[in-house]
Amino acid sequence: MIQAPKSWKEKVAGSSARMPVGCRERERRFELKAALTPGGSATAYQRVWDGAAWQTIVDSRAEFTVVDDLGLHRGRGRDAFGSPNDAGSKGRARWDGETDRWVILWMEPSALMIRGVTYAVVATTDATFGIDSLSLIQPIGALITDQNPAAWITVQNTYEWEADAGAPAAAVWNEAEAEWEAIQVACPTVYY
Repeated sequence: MIQAPKSWKEKVAGSSARMPVGCRERERRFELKAALTPGGSATAYQRVWDGAAWQTIVDSRAEFTVVDDLGLHRGRGRDAFGSPNDAGSKGRARWDGETDRWVILWMEPSALMIRGVTYAVVATTDATFGIDSLSLIQPIGALITDQNPAAWITVQNTYEWEADAGAPAAAVWNEAEAEWEAIQVACPTVYY
């Protein structure tokens, strides 16, 4: 027999870290409230289906902790940046009865490669430089999690690039250093 959907207040009742005895819920959709680093844990808001779309319940009673057991996920917390980049990373977690934790099954990916244009003139001696007018190269549907994508992004000038302001540039995420690293920048006009 199919029952009518419960209100969100009934759905999140008993949402503490421990699974209530006799509860049938084994998986939850979530939106991160706080940033998540690979292998870490973060507070998340529960998401529920309202009959038309998934909605995030921004309420302390809908909070629970998610864990990245495999060290595969980096995520942005809700409201880390202003609109339109205020959404947190979304995903799904499953209750692990052996460890009494909500373990992340999948989550929106974090950006690994971006492109844009240099914010200012870049010299080979600059340790970092900014790129703006950003577009995502890969993976599809990813979020830039570490810096506000509406502003310019600071990238490391590891390979001592030199460029004019407004030069096309590409950067990749270096997970070992937890920073963006420039991999290609158009040469200054003096070289053309």
